[in-house]
Amino acid sequence: MSPWTIALTVQGVTGAILFVMRTGAAVSLVVLLAMTTPWTDLLASLESLKVPRAFVMVLGMTYRYVFVLVGIAQDMSLAMKSRMLRPERTGDMRKRLGSIIGVLFRRSMNMSELVNLAMISRGYDGRVRKATAFRSEPFDWAFLGFLIMIALILLTIRNVAVI
Repeated sequence: MSPWTIALTVQGVTGAILFVMRTGAAVSLVVLLAMTTPWTDLLASLESLKVPRAFVMVLGMTYRYVFVLVGIAQDMSLAMKSRMLRPERTGDMRKRLGSIIGVLFRRSMNMSELVNLAMISRGYDGRVRKATAFRSEPFDWAFLGFLIMIALILLTIRNVAVI
């Protein structure tokens, strides 16, 4: 066997399948949560779980302004297409794409400075504000306890099945 041989084992394939399934389940649950819960509630709940304020602030800003940046990029693309008289060659397209990315970066930096100044002038201090305060209620804690109990039962069943 040469040093560059790759071998498949039953344990390796099983582990890979399990990893992909767990990752898929986690991503599905996060998407479900994001699609069914208002964004301000998600940010407020992250703050109540003591996630660092800087992380919550960056996450909120990213969510808000990614749509603005996509709109600017679409406008720039439409402007570029409207100025073209003939199809471009690949090399020319790459050069133009590089310049578009540079202009988009410059616009996003200018926009971030303007937004920062506007937020500071309006008294923004980094906290997510809602009209109603977010508080954990007894039902929330009971549901969390239920989920932990289910997880422990599943882990116990899995460990008994392995033995």
